[in-house]
Amino acid sequence: MAATLDLIHLRSFVAISDCGGFGRAATVLHMSQPTVSQHVRALEKRLGQPLVEKHGRGVRFHPGRREPPA
Repeated sequence: MAATLDLIHLRSFVAISDCGGFGRAATVLHMSQPTVSQHVRALEKRLGQPLVEKHGRGVRFHPGRREPPA
């Protein structure tokens, strides 16, 4: 069964990608940086895998799990 994801959390995740960091994403979304971080943690918990890691002033995205070929 597919996981149901919160659109606000997904919007934060996309903003991090578009803006290149948590702080800049928070500014664009008119949220605090801890709130954006909390959204990502909620997504990671829901999906059961890490999605983003802070890397200096930017971020790195983890590759998704790959399903074995059928």
